[in-house]
Amino acid sequence: PRRNATSHLNLVKRATKQQQQQQAMELNRSDLNEDVRRAIQAIVNEVCSVHKDEDAAAQNIKRKLDGQLGSTWHVIVGRSYACHVGHEKNTFGVFKSDNLNIVVFKAGL
Repeated sequence: PRRNATSHLNLVKRATKQQQQQQAMELNRSDLNEDVRRAIQAIVNEVCSVHKDEDAAAQNIKRKLDGQLGSTWHVIVGRSYACHVGHEKNTFGVFKSDNLNIVVFKAGL
C-alpha cells in the first residue's frame, strides 16, 4: 500500500510540474493556428524542462518540430537577442519559457 501511495504522489507531482511549466510559457507573438500552437508549445515545454543550454534546446526543438510537423523548421533560443525573419504563413511563433526566448518558424525552398 505504501508503494502505491508513493507512486501516486510522484505522478501527482509530475502532473503539477507539467501544468506549472505550461502556465509559465508565454506566447508573445504568433500567426499559428490553435492546433499547431499547442503542438509546438508541448514540444517547447518538454525540451526546455530537460535542456537548459540554448544550443541543445534549439537543436532538440527543431528535431522534434521537423519530425512531428514536417520540415523545414528553424528555431532560435536565447536569453537576449533581436531578430527579423521571413516565414511561411501560419508558422511563426515567439515563446518565452523561464529565462529563454524561443522563436520558431518554418521556411523551406
